[in-house]
Amino acid sequence: MAAARNLAELDDEGLLAFVREHPVVFVDFWAPWCPPCRIVAPTIEELATEQEGRVAFAKVNTEDHNTVASGLGISSIPTFVLFVDGKAVAGLVGAAPKHDLEEFITKTISEAHDGAHDHERASEARR
Repeated sequence: MAAARNLAELDDEGLLAFVREHPVVFVDFWAPWCPPCRIVAPTIEELATEQEGRVAFAKVNTEDHNTVASGLGISSIPTFVLFVDGKAVAGLVGAAPKHDLEEFITKTISEAHDGAHDHERASEARR
């Protein structure tokens, strides 16, 4: 299966820049020796293609690039982290079926945006 256009393979520095450039980023922290990582990889590629224009996708090989993963406290892989507006807002550990990953993305984005709107409403109420 060819890599999805919307799935960037990044190192630590590249990931930090990528997260700043895209409003919503799904990151797959993985390693080549990890069987569950390899099992879920085609699903991540499918999601990257289906979610293009809504969510940017990235993969970080923690075997070669572990600074960001360590900073996020990631100790098991695969771990999926969703960044919204440059901030890590939710994580999911372990291989999961496509439906669960879709639900994780949709729910997390919705909650992140609802939280931002709640903060805006609270700021307006104080004026």
